[in-house]
Amino acid sequence: MIATTKYQRISKNLESLPCELHEDILIHLQFHQLIRLSSCAGPRLIWSLQNSLSPWHRYFSSSTAITSLQELLAITDTVAKHGFPPSRHCIDLTKIYEEPNLRFLAYKDSEWASPHSIVSMRNLQTSEALTKHWLNHLTRMVTLVIKPIIPAHPSFPEFPSSFPTPASLAAFVSSYQRAREAGAEALAQQLEHLAALYEAHPTSFKMPFDPRPHPPSKLNVAHIPKTMRSQARRIVNMARAGKWRRNRVFWHRFGWPGLVPYECYVRLFNGVVLWKGLLEGEGKLIEECRRIIEDKPAWADGGGKSEGDAIEELSSTMERQNLGDGAMPIRIQVRLEDAEDKGKVLAAPRAEAELQWLERFAQVTTSLEQAYPDLAKDSLVSVST
Repeated sequence: MIATTKYQRISKNLESLPCELHEDILIHLQFHQLIRLSSCAGPRLIWSLQNSLSPWHRYFSSSTAITSLQELLAITDTVAKHGFPPSRHCIDLTKIYEEPNLRFLAYKDSEWASPHSIVSMRNLQTSEALTKHWLNHLTRMVTLVIKPIIPAHPSFPEFPSSFPTPASLAAFVSSYQRAREAGAEALAQQLEHLAALYEAHPTSFKMPFDPRPHPPSKLNVAHIPKTMRSQARRIVNMARAGKWRRNRVFWHRFGWPGLVPYECYVRLFNGVVLWKGLLEGEGKLIEECRRIIEDKPAWADGGGKSEGDAIEELSSTMERQNLGDGAMPIRIQVRLEDAEDKGKVLAAPRAEAELQWLERFAQVTTSLEQAYPDLAKDSLVSVST
């Protein structure tokens, strides 16, 4: 909505006055402010806009012309919100109003007749000419900002070859922003899920960048879920109100969800299953271990030709979490929309099955620890030590 409560209040006050008194007020307003007023104006104020003695009255000549102005200003507000920093010269404006081709948005009555104005220099005296100029410049701005960073993902719209009308440009920008927010909300929802998973198994999981191979003796069980929920809120807030090409991002070192098992539990799982023999073993627990291997996520999928090789690969992959010299410098970016650096992997919400796998892994390793305490002592370091 281009008219805030301030403009709605001004419009209501002007509507209560005779039309003869409107002119002395309107001549002191900038062009974008006049358009905002038109979006909530009554019949008296619309008449005053269309019949003003100021040069800008020609742009309000019809309801169609007014609608086009309102659509273009709405797009400008969206581009300004997500693409331009605030202006240092005016608290109510952004730097988009300082763009040479859009300076007319800040023009007041006397500036329209200046020979140095963009209106005179570009011959924009008619409503059609101004609308075309405004649309062309917004198209270039949207193309410059969004086209290089829009992900090749089904949830995002394809970038059109052209925008023939303000409505078509508005529809694309709105669709892109909705997809951006939806992706952030999906990631946030998964972080909420992971926070609950950690609360259920605080000694089994850690964050991917944590170098510790086992749970510490003094474990702050509230820290990780609190951090995840805080990041979930920030991700959504950034998508809704942040800049499209903002540099501040959230990083994860590895390409799986925001939790991974401690290495000691990976060693326990690997050791028990190999010791018992996955192919020859029987029983419910061994069957659960077999499911862990068979249903492992794509990020733990090795190229092993046998089930034993698959276990080794699973262990090797998951143990590369530490930050030692052999750690792979993989960086996973949470922001879906920024793909300028092709070396960065775009993070998307993981499949629900992968989160279920993590929970099942925690349950199985807990059962293994209880069933094989002697072997567990070799793999685990007690939390109480």
